[in-house]
Amino acid sequence: MKDTLELFRYHVWANKRVFEHLRKLPDDLYRKPLNSVFPTIGDALAKGRFRFVTDRFSPVLSSHF
Repeated sequence: MKDTLELFRYHVWANKRVFEHLRKLPDDLYRKPLNSVFPTIGDALAKGRFRFVTDRFSPVLSSHF
């Protein structure tokens, strides 16, 4: 149980760091075409595990969900 709790805490910490970084990016970056599996950062977020975006994030991000 201790290991599970530690992994959960790490998961929460890591996700907070990702979202803190994403908040700093300009809105137009979410729609900028990428040379990647997903066409944009917004598409990657919509498809990935970041489906729980709240209204604290940019309207551009929110429009993907």
